[in-house]
Amino acid sequence: MCHWISTMIDVKGTRKGGHWMLIEWNKLNFRQQDNNLSHLYVMFSVDWDRTTDSPIGCASYAGAVSLKKLRPGCQTTHILLKGDTLPGTRTVLQADNYGIQYRGLYKHLNHLVAYLTKQKPPKSLTENFQNPYTGQTTAQILAASKPEKIEVEAESENVCGGHKTNVFSGIIS
Repeated sequence: MCHWISTMIDVKGTRKGGHWMLIEWNKLNFRQQDNNLSHLYVMFSVDWDRTTDSPIGCASYAGAVSLKKLRPGCQTTHILLKGDTLPGTRTVLQADNYGIQYRGLYKHLNHLVAYLTKQKPPKSLTENFQNPYTGQTTAQILAASKPEKIEVEAESENVCGGHKTNVFSGIIS
């Protein structure tokens, strides 16, 4: 029996012949603001008919990378900025990205599935992720975005009875 543990997985695909997994900083940024970061990024290479510009219907697992590896200083992760040329190609990047060459991805799909079905990702994986633009962690961003609790002691005139009631009394009664 297989029990899936709550792991957020982002599945990416590119036409066959690619050699890079690109993860846009902008996507990480808005997912982080919503506290909805993926724990794992999985890459597939899609067979493509270039004459009709459409997929053929086959995809191959290229590998996976943990959110933990999407940071400066990680040996397999490259910082690729908007306007840069993707190394080994003539493609000019349209956004800031973390880039991982396919050879730097985790290749063992069966081991990955076995791990994902037995291990819950640590909360610290997403909480400690540093925003590529600001360097703030998810925990810091979420703490700063929570509105302060405001105690409402306001009273209003009750139109019917002439006595003062709490603002929320109309909702409760």
